[in-house]
Order: sequence, then C-alpha cells, then structure tokens
Amino acid sequence: MLSLRLFGGLQAHVDDQPLAGRAAHRKRLALLALLGTVPSRTMSRDKLVALLWPEHDAERGRHQLATALYDVRKAGGEELVLTPGDDLRLNAERVACDVWEFEALLSGGEPETAVRCYAGPLLDGFFLSDAPEFERWIDGERDRLARLYARTLEALAAEAEAGDDFVAAAQRWQQLAAQDPYSSRVALRLMSALAAAGDPAAAIRHAGIHEVLVREELGAEPSAEIAALADRLRAGEVPPARAAVPLEAAAPAEAEPVGSSSAPARASVPDAPAAWVDGAPARPGDATPRPHGRGRRWGWMAGALGAGAVVLAASLSPLPVGGRPPAEEEHPAPMIAVLPLKNDTGDPGQEHFADAMTEALIAELAREDGLRVISRTSVMPYKDPGSRKLPEIARELNADLIVEGSVFRDGDRVRITAQLIRASSDEHVWAESHQGDIRDIFALQGRVARAVAGQIGVRSTARSGDLRGGAAGPVGTAAYESYLRGRQTGGSRSIQALQQAIALDPEFAPAYATLADRLALAGFFAALPPDSAFGGARRAALQALARDERSAEAHGALGIVLLHHDWNWTEAEKHFRRALALNPSNAYLRHMYAHQLLARGRTEESARESARAAELDPFNAAMIACSGWHGLADGQSGHAATESLRALRIQPESFWPELILGWAYEQEGKYPEAIAAFKDAVSHSGGSSFALAAQAHAHAVAGEEPMARTILAELLRRSRTGYVSAYDLAAVYAGLRDDEEALRWLERAFAERSSFLVNLGWEPRFRRLHADPRFRSLARRIGVPVQQDRT
Repeated sequence: MLSLRLFGGLQAHVDDQPLAGRAAHRKRLALLALLGTVPSRTMSRDKLVALLWPEHDAERGRHQLATALYDVRKAGGEELVLTPGDDLRLNAERVACDVWEFEALLSGGEPETAVRCYAGPLLDGFFLSDAPEFERWIDGERDRLARLYARTLEALAAEAEAGDDFVAAAQRWQQLAAQDPYSSRVALRLMSALAAAGDPAAAIRHAGIHEVLVREELGAEPSAEIAALADRLRAGEVPPARAAVPLEAAAPAEAEPVGSSSAPARASVPDAPAAWVDGAPARPGDATPRPHGRGRRWGWMAGALGAGAVVLAASLSPLPVGGRPPAEEEHPAPMIAVLPLKNDTGDPGQEHFADAMTEALIAELAREDGLRVISRTSVMPYKDPGSRKLPEIARELNADLIVEGSVFRDGDRVRITAQLIRASSDEHVWAESHQGDIRDIFALQGRVARAVAGQIGVRSTARSGDLRGGAAGPVGTAAYESYLRGRQTGGSRSIQALQQAIALDPEFAPAYATLADRLALAGFFAALPPDSAFGGARRAALQALARDERSAEAHGALGIVLLHHDWNWTEAEKHFRRALALNPSNAYLRHMYAHQLLARGRTEESARESARAAELDPFNAAMIACSGWHGLADGQSGHAATESLRALRIQPESFWPELILGWAYEQEGKYPEAIAAFKDAVSHSGGSSFALAAQAHAHAVAGEEPMARTILAELLRRSRTGYVSAYDLAAVYAGLRDDEEALRWLERAFAERSSFLVNLGWEPRFRRLHADPRFRSLARRIGVPVQQDRT
C-alpha cells in the first residue's frame, strides 16, 4: 500500500516504510505527485514526458518514463500504477492520497473534516530545477487546491455567521487570514466577527497587523476601510457582523475584482468535485491565496517561539506580563528599542532588506553587556507608528532609549543612518550615517552598533565581523540574499534557503547557525524525527562554531540539542550560558535556557529566566505563555491560565498559549474548557499531532473515552506514515489509565529520544505513574528528578 502525502510537502511510504532507493529519486516522486494531483486521475505518457523530461526528444523521454515507472513498481508492486492504453494512473486500491481524500470529503459533504486534511500548500518546498513545465503545472494545481480550501473556509465562516455563532466564524476567518494575510476583505470580515464575538480589542489588533503586512510585504497602502472600522471599534461602536462590512467596498491591497457581498444561507463550496450541501455558492472574492512563493509563509513552529521574522506574534497595545517578577538587578542596564528602519531606496522590493538591517542592528546591540535590547518581534508593529509619539512608544515598550533610522541600498552599496533619542523627553542625542559594501555588511552593522553603544556610554564588548566568522571576510551578495530569505521565512523554505546560502559560501557561519536553530526547533515540536532534526542541528551548529566560536545562535542551538536529545545537562548548560554571555539580551535564548532549568527542577531560576525573556520581548505571546507553563510545574494552574489568556489577547490564533491554557484548565478539572482550548490549538497548528494528543488526553480524563480512542486511532494511523512522538502517544494512554501501554510508549519515547521527555519528572499528565518503579527508573536514565523528589 502506497501512502502519498502531498499537502505541505511530499511524503511517500510503502507499507509504513519511506520510499527508498531509486524510487525515492526526485523525478520518481514527481511522477507519483503528478498522478496524485491530476483531477482526472489519469495522464498520458506524452504529457508526463513533456512535464518531467522536457530536455529529451520523444523517444528518449519515453525511455526515461519507462525506467521511472519500473523503479516505482519495483518498490511498491506491479499493480501500483495502472496503464490503460497509453495513459497512466495510480491504482486507487493500492494508493491512499491526501489530495484525493480532501476532494472526496468535500464531495461527500464533510467540509470540516476536509479542511483538516489541508496541511499546507501542495508540494510545499518540492521543486524540479530542470522541469519548468512541471513547476507551472504544480503551481496551477497548488492554486486550485488552495482556492478550494479558502472557499471552503469562507463557506463555513458564512454558515457560522448565519447561525449567529460568531466565535466559530472568527476562527474560520482567522484561518483564512493565515491563508491570505494580505486580503483586506478577509481582514474586514475577521475584524467584524471578532467584534460581534465580544472581542473588539482583538479586531483592532488585527487591523494593525494587517496594515503592517500590506505595507511591508506588498509595498502598498492598506484599504481605508480597515482603518475606518478600527476607528469605529475604538469609539465603542460594535456593528453587526454581517452588516458591518460591505464586502463590495473592501478592495484588497492589490487590484482584484470584488463581487457580490451576499452571504449564503447555507455553506457551499464552488468548484468542488460535487456540492456537499445545497445552497447558493459562496463568493471567492479576494480570499484566493496569492501565488505560491510570493511574500512570506510563516510556519506554526516559528510563531510558537518567536524565532525569525514573525510579525503576527506581536501586539499593538501593551499588556503586563505579571505573575513572575523579573530578575532583580542592583543597577539595571538601560532598555533600548530599535524601531524598524525605513527603506529609503524608493523600491518596495527592498523592504525585506530594511527589515533585515533592523534585525541585525538589534542582534548587534544585544551583544553589548551594558544594554538590554527589546527583541524584534515586539518592535515590528511600530514599522508604521501612525500618530504615536516616541515617548508613547517608549512607555509601551518600557524603553529608556529609542534608535530610529533608515537604510539606503544602491546595488552593492549600503548606507545606514541612525539616530539615538532619549525616550522620556523625545530629545535627539545623536545621529550619524555609515556606509559600505554589502559584501562587508556585517562589519558595517557592527560599526553602527558600536557607535550607538558608545553614545550611551557603554564600552563595546563585541568584535567587528563576529557575525561573519573568524576571518571576518566578505560574504557574497547571492549567499547573503539566500541567508536573508532563510531568516525571514519558516518551515522547509527556510531550511532550503539557508542550505543554498551555505552552498554559495561554505564559510558563512551565520547561515550554519540559523540552520541549526531552525532544525532544533523542528525537533523540539516533533515536526521531524528527533535523530533527523537534532542530528542536522548538531552538525550545522558545530560547523558554525568551527567558523565563529562567538556565535551565540550556534551555542544556543547546540544547547537545545544537548538538552532535548542528548540529555547532557552539563554540556547543555555550558552552551546556554556561553550563548547568553555573548548575547545577554536574546529573549529566545533565555526562554530556551529556562527549559533546561525547569527540567532539572530548578523552578525558581527557571521562572526568573522566563520572566526576563518576556521583559525583553514584551509583545511575544509565546514568551508570556511560557511563564504560565512554568506555573504548571509548580502546581499553579491559575497562574498558567492567566498568563495564557494574556498571551492570547496579544495573538488570538497562537496554538502554544492555547495548549498551555488547555493544560491549565485540565489541572483545574475544567474539562469542557480544556477541550475547547485544545481544539483551537489543533486548528491553529494545522492539525499537528502534538496538539491532537493533548486533546485526546483531555477527552480521556473527562470520561469521554470513545472520543479519546477515536483520536488515538488517528494518531496511530499517522504514525504509520509519518512521525508522531511516542511521548504524545504515551500521554494519551496515561489519560485512558492504561498504565502498561503508557509505560510501553514511554520506553519507545526513550529509544527515539522524544524531545519532551525532559519534562517527564514534572509533567502533570504522568503524575499518576510516579510511584511505579519502572517510571522512576526511566526518569533516572534520562536524568530528571521526579517532582516529589525535588527540594
């Protein structure tokens, strides 16, 4: 049996084993992908040759196809591909394909189940550089399926609105906004639904986020309707959800036709293989996603921890972190905020470069011992501050000093202009311009940072060119551009761009360091098998450190590997401390170091580091939520719930705060609320197994065993075709009070080095197993204290 997963990437398994050998070559996988996506299920040999081997004549191309077909059949069986006449098609009795399942569910009237099948854009990250016709074909199918997904979501949202279920409607519009963050029509409908659901503050925040995205990504001015609706909500006016947003007036940021604004009485999906309900068709409007590859796509993992350029994690209004006091300092260093640098080139295509310079300047200043620097996530909402004055911005960020400025790029020449402002009085202290060649960009960034630090009165401890590597030599323009793409995207695209940067410049230390961080993050959230993710992260981190021993990012990534995969507590702490010595203002590194302290039972230290991370990144929902997570370890479920709710007011669609909220409610016995929070986490993580297991456990402890076992069966099915953490499966069995199975899966988690095993000693879901000698033996082998053993 062949399992073909084409949404969000490409995975092919035969009888639960990944396709291997010649059958796993890219052209063979592309052949399977074509036969799995063609709507007619059948494609002629000539068409396949034209798409996959355009460089060959007909005879040679057919020979290549015959060879590929032989390899695929050898791996999966002769009956895997059928050959009616001169055509090829996959045997539906021998193949399971998620694209087929998605369309069949729509045809069968199960839209809610169908949208859960959509794990991301078709063949995301898979490409053939020598087959442009294949790429064009896949682009067309990718857009067709993305439109179908978007229209299904819109129909579900409209149906919820028709039934006055505005909470459900807002969730669907949020999914649509994630699919197409640039659509002003979707933004307006989301704002309207949020307001009708009783959360106008979230609607106002989304307006700000949308405006930043449109200006930053498209170089366009947002629809005036967005600002107008936000102003009405600020004035206390909460218009009816369906009447408040006349869709025909809500032009998107780019010129696209906008049709009728009438909402269907009953949800339906145009262009589906067959209608799944009766009723008028939902209008696609401008909810159609932008073509694949345009703009940015953020992975849910990056959003969870605030790694990389994740604008959506920020808020436009300050919220106190609360609950945990920041680490006390006798003479606290001044807090500095670097506002997004303006793009002075006049070319909207250079906005990404200006953003990169902002991030780099923040990183350089954060390396100075005498400063505390606000993280990028929390300053990006001020890219267009509107009517806000600098003292107001400083109060919101709790900053003593503000750096603002601009970037000008002309070919390979770069000029950075910066000015330092005393926040309380709006007094301009200093201004200066620095210019240089883009090939020496890291040295240029270092000069600007040292100049700012000198004006503040801080003796610089950073070394010029550190970010480039020990040799501090020039970096090629192409390698640097690939590096920027890797930092500003998520998921497989980030990894591919960083690998490309390394291929172009094998001595480029920052590319290795960022690659190590992205792979370690994938391992942490069980998005990839531990050996694959953490093994790749280790290799990349060591390569980075071989070129630049002072790379804080590389030390931090290696610390994550040593903690979550190797359980080498001494070495992990050494690398975390080294990373923080090199970059004391890095909120993300403090946040990850707090994980180590928590696992070791050093809960007070862990809480302090977590609070310091939130102080340095005050609008990062994940940082605030993690303060609550640490509360769970201390049995403070109320604190965990409070912090998670605060985080969700900043980023309503964030799955990590939703998970922590669900765990807090679960510990308080509020099972319906916990299940609702976990369902949100499943939705906002794209259906991740990590979140789904949490939901199954909640159903189990709530006495809803049939539902728990239904989800468990789905997780086990997924584990046969992809990676599902054994730790998560153990948690479900623990909720079902099946101690033997829970312990058996924990042993499997030990064998596979599941990333969350470091939390075993305090994890509330396994508390009932603490007295079992087998559990305590496992905890000793990992090196974590069981909670009641702690002093």
